[in-house]
Amino acid sequence: MRRISFTAAIAHAENNVAVLDCLVEVKPPFNPDVATAQVSHALKAYRCRTTVGDKYAAQWVVQAFRKCGINYQYSDRDRSSIYLDALPLFATGRARLLDNKRLIAQFAALERKTSPIGRDRVDRRPNGGRRLLQCCRWSHGAGDKPSAHDRHRRRAGRHRRGSLKVLDPE
Repeated sequence: MRRISFTAAIAHAENNVAVLDCLVEVKPPFNPDVATAQVSHALKAYRCRTTVGDKYAAQWVVQAFRKCGINYQYSDRDRSSIYLDALPLFATGRARLLDNKRLIAQFAALERKTSPIGRDRVDRRPNGGRRLLQCCRWSHGAGDKPSAHDRHRRRAGRHRRGSLKVLDPE
């Protein structure tokens, strides 16, 4: 799988603050089925049975997670709109991240541009990296309504805050 990491993030809401609990990165080269199993194991440790992500690799991702007992749902929002919706969380101190140099560098590499028609877009600079950043933005669910699943994650996350798993291939 080229040089793109397989990533996942788990977060919960606490007193109107989005808190990143766990960040998982499986670095390449890796076996996609094994990486999916590793991410699924982390999700289950937080009692998460559903996850949200992009449409990378189409139905393969949905089926791979289903085999591991996880329901994978596609996000209906693009990355730029999620980044834009997350800005107020950071500006008001309502987002807490793990102290991870790669994640911080990826946030720092974001650029906000306004098109000639006045539409704002946020994306990474070329070679800025994005995999940790992408999974983090979905886990924080910026702008999404909390669900029963989110409340369940909040309870499950209380005893396991701050875990960072970087899995290097053997």
